[in-house]
Amino acid sequence: MRQEDGTAGPLGPADRDALHEVEQAGLWEVPAGTARSEPAEDPRVREVGRLVAAEHAELDVLVQRAAAQVAVELPVEPSAQQQDWTAEIAVRSRTTFDQRAVFLLRQAHGAPPTDTATRETSPVGRARRCTPTLAP
Repeated sequence: MRQEDGTAGPLGPADRDALHEVEQAGLWEVPAGTARSEPAEDPRVREVGRLVAAEHAELDVLVQRAAAQVAVELPVEPSAQQQDWTAEIAVRSRTTFDQRAVFLLRQAHGAPPTDTATRETSPVGRARRCTPTLAP
């Protein structure tokens, strides 16, 4: 929320959640996007993997900078579910890799970061700047 003097107001729980969720997503999607860009059979899956990795890497820098400015501690490891997804796609053959990797990526993006109730515009604006691209 902006104050009358134009400065940022207090950070609310939704702001912290948005930063946390975006960083948590990047902990899985940068390495998984890179991994998808290599063994994928379909060139579109390889390209989307590269885009996801690149966009999340850029977003991670912005989120980490925003979190540092407002003293929000961010996660440093993929969640257990994200680790399971990584293990699952790592053992797939090329013929089943593409379909499962894309499914998991779409599943991971099914719920966008919690940002609709935020009061601080700076972290949210930065998080919105780099929305990952999902190919149909």
